[in-house]
Formats: sequence, C-alpha cells, structure tokens
Amino acid sequence: MRVIKTLILFISLSLLLSGCGAPDVEISLPEYIMHAGGETPNGRRESNSIEALNNSYENGEYWLELDFSLTSDSKFVCVHDFYAYYSKDLTGVDVPDLEVFEKLRKSTYGFESPTLDSLILWLDTHPMAVIVTDVKENNLDFARTVAENYPDYIKRFAIQIYGRDEYKTVTALGFDKVIYTLYKQPAERYDVKLIRKFAKKSKNLIALTYAADVENSDSIAEIAKIGVPVYIHTINSAEEQSFWREFGAYGFYTDCIQAK
Repeated sequence: MRVIKTLILFISLSLLLSGCGAPDVEISLPEYIMHAGGETPNGRRESNSIEALNNSYENGEYWLELDFSLTSDSKFVCVHDFYAYYSKDLTGVDVPDLEVFEKLRKSTYGFESPTLDSLILWLDTHPMAVIVTDVKENNLDFARTVAENYPDYIKRFAIQIYGRDEYKTVTALGFDKVIYTLYKQPAERYDVKLIRKFAKKSKNLIALTYAADVENSDSIAEIAKIGVPVYIHTINSAEEQSFWREFGAYGFYTDCIQAK
C-alpha cells in the first residue's frame, strides 16, 4: 500500500452531472497526476498520446494532465508544441491546420495524438478519467470551447489557470475544479498572504502547483500550510517525493506509473 504523508488532506469531488460526459461516482484528489498523459507501454514520455492515456488508466491512474496547442485554424489538439513534434520539416508549415494534423497524428510517431474531439470520444469509454489541462496559448478560449461545445463534459476537466484573473472566467463557465499553477507568476508565487487570500475566496480552487524549486522549498512549505493541496512537478523518483513530502507536498505530477 502506498505510503502517504502523515497529515493528508482528502478532497472528495463529486461528478454528478447527468449525460454520457460525467459518471455518477465520487473520486478523491489523487496523489499522482500523470504528466503529458504518462508513459506509453513502451516507455515513451511526454507524448500526450492515446497510448499513454490508456496505459495510465489501465494502471489505475485517472487524473491525466495533457498539453493543448492551437492549430493554424484555431482548433485545439493534444501536443506540447508543434516545433518538437509536428514541425515544419514534417508538415511544410510552422503550425499545421487541423486537416494536416489529422492526416499525421495516428501514424507519425508510433502513437496517436488526440484532437479535442477525439479526446472527448476517449472520455466516453473511460468514465473515471479527469483531464488536467495545460493550455499553451488561449487558456480561456479553451475553457470556452469546452463549455460551449461539450457542456456535458465540464466536470471531466480540471482547468489549470496561470493567473488569478483567470479564475472568475473559468468558474463562470461552470468549471468546478480549478488548479492554480504558479510557474508564470514569479512575483507572487511565494506570497503566502496573497495566496491565502485568493484561496479563501475561491471555493473551486482545488490545488496549487509548483515547480520543484529546491531553493524556495521553505516558502513552498509555508504555502502548503494554507490548507490547499500543493502539487510539485515533474517528479519521477521516490527520493524526490520523500523530500517534498517533508515540506508539505500533497502530491506530484509524474511521468511514470508509481509503485503501489
């Protein structure tokens, strides 16, 4: 059985929305969130692929972080960036449109890169899955796209925000699981008073996410005392996990399936 820190905060999140998008079950905020979907069966990391999602899900990991980028015709697809994967050498353009992406996404790298549409279909057959979003541009447009086109799936997403100003918009759209990831906020990320004030008035804020900044571990420990679960990214070793648990970390974004 997995060893978890002595004082652990369980948050029960109810997925009760009717329709095919949301299962009628209760789940708890997990210790691990699978970074970029986790590993593929053959050990490929950071793929954001269907194969990685399937592998994580089959191993009992249901909270799955995915990167989303925009095609040239403003469609969201699951890829960290086009330069690393669907580059100009492959597509002939700096950023492909959805048609070009569709032609390449299942056969180019030995795995299948989802579009937002195909991800929704995957969610239909994986009722426990929750997608933690990492939107590389137009984060609020992504939230609006899901809310407008897939309203029955809102509860299947935990939206990461990159600034406090985004919270009001995503919650007004109906998202009830919001994670504040602070790597883009160097001026406020360790401001305990400010983060406490924000957390106190933000009932749908379920977690804070920090990079593994060892130099500021004491500051992260102070943030953890606020009572909102703190995740550290991206952590793949037991030694690193033990280190951060000493500073109050609730859980970790990780690339690989952890021993249970």
